[in-house]
Amino acid sequence: MGSIHDDAGGDRPHDRSALRWTLLIGATVVLGTWSRLRVVGTPEADAIEYLERAQGLVRAQPLIDAQAIRSIGVSLLHAPYLLAADLVGLHHGTWVLALSSLVHLAVTCLLVVGTVRFTRRLAGGDGATEGWFAGALCLASPSLLQYAAIPMADVAAGAAVAFGLVPALLDPPTGRSARRAGLLLGLAVLASFKAIPLLVLGLAAGTALALLRGGFVRAAGWLGHALIPVTALALVQALSDWLTYGSFGAGIWSYLKFNLGQRLAFFLYSSGLEDAARAVYEFIGGWETEDLTTTQAEIDALGRDDGVLDGLAWFLPLALAPVAALGLAAGALRAWAGEASGRTRLAAVGALLAPFAIAAVYADATLVKGSRAMRIWLPILPIAAAFAGIGLATVAGRGTGPRARPRAGLAALAAAAAIAMGVTTLTAWRPWNNAAFARAARWLDELESPERSAPLRVACSYHWSFLFRTPSDWELVKLPHQLDGLGAVDEAGKEETWQALRELDAIALHWQLLRAETSWAAKLVDLVEEEFELVAAFWDRDVGMGFGPVMLFARPEFAPEVDRTLWRETAGASSGDPSGPRFERWIGERHEVVELVGARVERLPGDGLHWVELDLERHGPLIADYLLHLDVTAPDGSGGATELKRLGWGKRRFPDLPEGALVTEGTLLDPAAGPMPGARNRAEPAAVEGPFALWFDLATVAGPERTGRLELMDPGRGDHAERDDLVSGTDASDDGYRFLSGSGGVLLGTVDPSDAGAGLRAAGPLERR
Repeated sequence: MGSIHDDAGGDRPHDRSALRWTLLIGATVVLGTWSRLRVVGTPEADAIEYLERAQGLVRAQPLIDAQAIRSIGVSLLHAPYLLAADLVGLHHGTWVLALSSLVHLAVTCLLVVGTVRFTRRLAGGDGATEGWFAGALCLASPSLLQYAAIPMADVAAGAAVAFGLVPALLDPPTGRSARRAGLLLGLAVLASFKAIPLLVLGLAAGTALALLRGGFVRAAGWLGHALIPVTALALVQALSDWLTYGSFGAGIWSYLKFNLGQRLAFFLYSSGLEDAARAVYEFIGGWETEDLTTTQAEIDALGRDDGVLDGLAWFLPLALAPVAALGLAAGALRAWAGEASGRTRLAAVGALLAPFAIAAVYADATLVKGSRAMRIWLPILPIAAAFAGIGLATVAGRGTGPRARPRAGLAALAAAAAIAMGVTTLTAWRPWNNAAFARAARWLDELESPERSAPLRVACSYHWSFLFRTPSDWELVKLPHQLDGLGAVDEAGKEETWQALRELDAIALHWQLLRAETSWAAKLVDLVEEEFELVAAFWDRDVGMGFGPVMLFARPEFAPEVDRTLWRETAGASSGDPSGPRFERWIGERHEVVELVGARVERLPGDGLHWVELDLERHGPLIADYLLHLDVTAPDGSGGATELKRLGWGKRRFPDLPEGALVTEGTLLDPAAGPMPGARNRAEPAAVEGPFALWFDLATVAGPERTGRLELMDPGRGDHAERDDLVSGTDASDDGYRFLSGSGGVLLGTVDPSDAGAGLRAAGPLERR
């Protein structure tokens, strides 16, 4: 048998191939692992919800309050080991998250392998160079690396598409290739409903190519065979929906209704067919009749979200766009030149252009989704990487002589640079958004709790943030309805939720949930105040997702010495004239008076946030709806930020309180590390560094400006304390009070976070000099 060494006596070709596979899969594993190790907490609710569905499937438990109807494919990947754990009595703890990461790292490797295989077939001939380049360029996608080891459906759908396009477009049109195409593209839909357009487009393109290659009868037969596994997989999805959600085919129907239905309604309305559009809107249940879009601006808002293109670099580096265009052109020319007859030549070119057309139609269709997360394009990543790989191989050329080496080196350098660009883009992702929830669960686990005969019953405002993170001796309770969706729940559902809360031992709630100015949020504040104590708070200021800090509440027996108040109102508590610092304002004939009875600050366990409580008593009528302003600055008044909130935690407006009512209002401050910010989101606590001064004001606002305030009265003079007249050589007014320059808040006192027992240092409710 002859030698298969090359002329230079180098390694065998299959040895070189094994080395390349090792490097490619090794790089995938290393980069995917690195990305996953950067994650703290739960990066996406979707990731846990797929695992939750798998858990419900193996335990034959329907999902309550499902926030989204998921496809079953990803959940089926995890059902076997969850079932095995249940059979041996192993608690579903944090090991589930670790094992799920390994499973999806393997899925990512399958996507890369499938891309190499698809590209080699698409390029024609040997196609090895094109395939290796395409596989490497998959790793240039920040979105792929972002979710390489996270249980998300998009990567799995991309892997199935990569393998499914080969029998659909590139294999001879036989019954076997049709069934394989239907099975693989159907698995893409089973992984993610977003792949439904790819299934339809792939089968349509495969049927058209079968028509070119073998005529109408063969094309019809090909499509019939392809639909057999598609139908079987659709039944699997529909039956799983029935088991999980109690409705046969709920997932597929929901996706089609709210995606294709919305687009159809938009098209009809834009075409002037208002009645038809109205009928579609009503049929899909997305909008009430009176909410039907009527203005051109609103019509445009339903159309394409071109802003998604702003994040295209999260799909692939933009520098690869001309490379992919070169690959498309070179591949089409090669397909045209490689066939002699017109019909087969047309089929060859069509097979080359079909993936591009499929990807383009899919990309255009998803622009109306309103999402700028480029993971939505991961199912077509194998197609984009394939054309970019063909483009780089075209740059590299096919020669092996000395003159070809610079071109090959340039192409290899471009591939390496693309991967580096993707990794660099990914470093801008700060995957700690929900870490505060995870720290809250960990802290509660370490809290010394009283002796109990039953498991600790714990819940969280977002169930997914605690799921698979609680110890085996807890009972993690999923509330009947997610709390921030209670506005759409009927009274019976609300009462069911309140009852579930009353049966808990501890609950983690996010800040914005409690601050919502709604009747259900007011009820929630009441219930928490009556049943629980605030025991700790957690927050990552720099990476918060907008829901603010996580506040951990537990039964009083868990913290017998704790007495913290969110909101407490005592009617008729007035003892007559104000004896503490008085704030007043004349509006017409009305005299508004509020007394600052007391002020307290303490450092909370957890992430070192501070809890501020103010005791306020109103005397006489209140007309204006004053907001509480708490300015936090360095002790000398420099720098700083403002906490702005409406008194009452959304329960009651301050002017609605009866005269003589005494209220206690609690709120959070955050002494985070780092420089003191000059501007901040008013919905988040203020951040400070080191010792800080706390300034108080009750004022009305219009935009960023304070338009009116209750003025501090000087008890010695009987008139307003002066905010502007400073005693020479001091930063205090001539009546001894300190006011913050610019905002005008009066100094409550100073706090040293390093002294846990110091609290608010003040001479009474206000600090004077």
